Amino acid sequence: MPEDVYGPIILMITVNILSYTANPLPQHFHFFTSRLDCTGPMSISALMKCTPVIRQLAYGSTADAFDEYLQMAGANQDINVLDNSPLFDDLLDDLAPSVPYVVNGVEYRNGYYLTDGIYQSGQVSSNHSRLQPIRSKTYFKQRQESARKDVERAFGVVQGQKQNMEDIDHKTIKVNGINMHIAEMGQGPVVLLLHGFPELWYSWRHQIPYLASHGYHAIAPDLRGYGDTTGVATSDHTKFTTLHVVGDLVALIDAIGEDKVFVVGHDWGAIIAWKLCLFRPDKVKGLVNLSVRFSPRNPGNKVIESFRHAYGDDHYFCRFQEPGKMEAVFASYGTKNVLKKFLTYRDTAPFYFPKDKPFGDANDTQVTLPSWLSEEDLDYYTKKYEKSGFTGPINYYRCFDLSWELEAPWTEAKISVPTKFIVGDLDLVYCIPGVKEFIHNGGFKKYVPLLEEVVVVEGAAHFINQEVPDKVNKHIHDFLNKF
Repeated sequence: MPEDVYGPIILMITVNILSYTANPLPQHFHFFTSRLDCTGPMSISALMKCTPVIRQLAYGSTADAFDEYLQMAGANQDINVLDNSPLFDDLLDDLAPSVPYVVNGVEYRNGYYLTDGIYQSGQVSSNHSRLQPIRSKTYFKQRQESARKDVERAFGVVQGQKQNMEDIDHKTIKVNGINMHIAEMGQGPVVLLLHGFPELWYSWRHQIPYLASHGYHAIAPDLRGYGDTTGVATSDHTKFTTLHVVGDLVALIDAIGEDKVFVVGHDWGAIIAWKLCLFRPDKVKGLVNLSVRFSPRNPGNKVIESFRHAYGDDHYFCRFQEPGKMEAVFASYGTKNVLKKFLTYRDTAPFYFPKDKPFGDANDTQVTLPSWLSEEDLDYYTKKYEKSGFTGPINYYRCFDLSWELEAPWTEAKISVPTKFIVGDLDLVYCIPGVKEFIHNGGFKKYVPLLEEVVVVEGAAHFINQEVPDKVNKHIHDFLNKF
């Protein structure tokens, strides 16, 4: 939100609050305006100075009660305690940065949420009397989740930590013969976040600050062959088996001085997380996996043979097999376009790559970015993939059958780690024939006996941790909190 709109918005919010509260006190308005220069631009630092005012507005006379709640929230690592003040909840919604909202099925992106409506950013001006709500009398109220999200975004966590990308630390650690880039934040029990394809550590940009604010040390590596992790020859796809990648993670856990960690995986990161729990369960306290359920090894069928039999040669698993072919296709198509097609894919049908049309019927379709993926996000992915290329990530697929051979000793082995599984009902992996039956009719529980919960998120597709981060964050935290 531009800095020069804070003043008029705060004035309007104050008027709304005074009309909203049952017993408005005139001195509140005087106290509020006397503390700020509402006629000029306001910075975040100036807004932070409003904290005593917000406390007073929230409780009517004194900030002491609110201070007690802050202390309780800090001690309990639970910001939901702030929901005890409905007025404070409302005010935080008003001051929160611009985020997408959905009202009656209509999404308002880059809208400012005020107490009596949703306003487009272009409508916010120094003359707040000109503001016209898009949908009159709309009062889109989110209770505890909104309080948590808006406090963290607008004012930092209870303990004053700033929640943004700049606070994430980056370092490179030598592990298992490679140079692994990690992004980390926070202190406490380690949560290892494993990304999928075609992604990076950046896929966890919503989870890292959240976990850090709730007392955890979040670590998200670029996996072997991805992003800023270097030291492996991508020209040799045999260096990308599941044993290689799990070896990297075991070495990483040792390098950071931990005996056991929590693990959260998505897509290929979920596959690697399952293998880590299968090969080295002694290294994992608990597992939350997204999108890809555990697949027991079938000793009678190699992976690519099975997919080729079921879906034909144009299935992307099969098309990825020949070294150099897909890289050439992607190069001709353009890195940003390739990433945009992958990351915005929401069809529940299998993913095909016909030779004449790399993205099938969607090849010529103009892509509109969803609300959860900004141009800035896409540009970050593009910059990194233009530097490191697609070969390393695609090599994971080229090693499917080699990994299958090497994993023979673990045939019929079970996952002996406490586990929670989260998937979107529109995820193409969840919609593979037979997968829902396996997950919900006992097969999943047979091979993951310590499976505690399966969560199916309605309306969410494959990139669930980016698409609905607030829901995923809460589910992850609820599970970790049990320990």
